[in-house]
Amino acid sequence: MKERREDSLILGSRLRQLREGLGLVLQDVADLFHTSRNVPSQWEGGQREPSYEHLLRLADFYGVTTDWLLGREGADKDSPRVRQVKSQLQDYLRLREATLPGTAPGQRIRMAVEFLASQDPQMFSLERVARQLLIAEDMFKQMLFGQAMVTGPVIQRFAQFANLPELWFYHPAPQLEDPSVKYRGLVERFLAEGLTPEAVEQTVWGAKRGRRPRKQGEQ
Repeated sequence: MKERREDSLILGSRLRQLREGLGLVLQDVADLFHTSRNVPSQWEGGQREPSYEHLLRLADFYGVTTDWLLGREGADKDSPRVRQVKSQLQDYLRLREATLPGTAPGQRIRMAVEFLASQDPQMFSLERVARQLLIAEDMFKQMLFGQAMVTGPVIQRFAQFANLPELWFYHPAPQLEDPSVKYRGLVERFLAEGLTPEAVEQTVWGAKRGRRPRKQGEQ
């Protein structure tokens, strides 16, 4: 009985986390299931468990697995459909890599968001993605279209959301003719965007901190 109670509390906590993450109120969930506000409130409070059918619908709506909702150890959070779309995004971006040099982080996020939305307009709508990133939709639009600076935390959260390496958003191009001369300016630029000097070195040179690239003719 105690384990069942703990399972209900885990389920309720995760349902509340997902709902609040999307900026929804209890009535929004109640409307989805054509029921009273008390029902999702009891789900989240652990006083009542959703039926099997309702559990499946909740998982589909939030794009997560039922195992993750139930707190199963080692369970993936993303549903199979969401994992498929994010995997397709990575394939798509690899194909577009040749067109990316010189693009700013906001442009790269916009490219990713537009692809995700083309695959599943409801799950990856601009409004829904913005809420996942804890940012207002209008501000997110401004970042995507270069009207506002993309902050480091937004890049970090989007990288986690889309299963992309954070450094991908800062990839420098074109290559510098003499990195040792222009390195300081590059560091200052990336520091302003939230990247550390160590990460800059790794990105530009693929070298460990403290080492410089060899010049032509050096042994």
